[in-house]
Amino acid sequence: MSAHLLLRQRREARGLSLEEAAGATRIEARYLSAIEHGRLDQLPDGPKRRAWVLSYAAFLEVDPAQIASLVPPPERPKPGLAPGVVWGMSAVAIGLAVLLIGRQVKGWWDRPTPVDVPELARIERSEPDQHVKLRVVEAGRFKVWVDGELAVDERLDADQRLEFSAHDRVELQLPTAGSARVTYNGESIAPQGRQDEPRKLVFIDDVQAP
Repeated sequence: MSAHLLLRQRREARGLSLEEAAGATRIEARYLSAIEHGRLDQLPDGPKRRAWVLSYAAFLEVDPAQIASLVPPPERPKPGLAPGVVWGMSAVAIGLAVLLIGRQVKGWWDRPTPVDVPELARIERSEPDQHVKLRVVEAGRFKVWVDGELAVDERLDADQRLEFSAHDRVELQLPTAGSARVTYNGESIAPQGRQDEPRKLVFIDDVQAP
């Protein structure tokens, strides 16, 4: 079976429509349809194309090895100049960097009064923009992953409430689709299909932080 047919078959076996899968993965239904039909040229170019295919496979719990033919290879650097030219340009860049650093150090040295050299500011990630709230309706065992780390793996009682914030991804493993009420960034998420079957919900931030 071809890779894209495997994804479509797995989604249909779960009783999910494309719109329901789009709501859970945060990938537009038209792009999921393109993936399921092997039309990757209809997806955005660049790393996002590869990330969406792998994210959709993870949502459907499909081993990446089974869809290897569908996953675009990592982008390679575009053919550039001859090695000697590249080396020469690198040498020039290094020389300019040394010159700029030398001038900066000289400026510090020539100052009339001693001053403390400020630390280089650390580049920190922006505040988490993925916010998920979980209210348990029926007691059961729940699992929650936040940015790839297992945050919850235990039995939760009815009316118990949890909140999670992540930079990139939140996954919820529910004992049944109707066992909890889920809110994502203030929007209520209602899993479709049979409510008495286990369900995994995956929320992905597909917008790169500036």
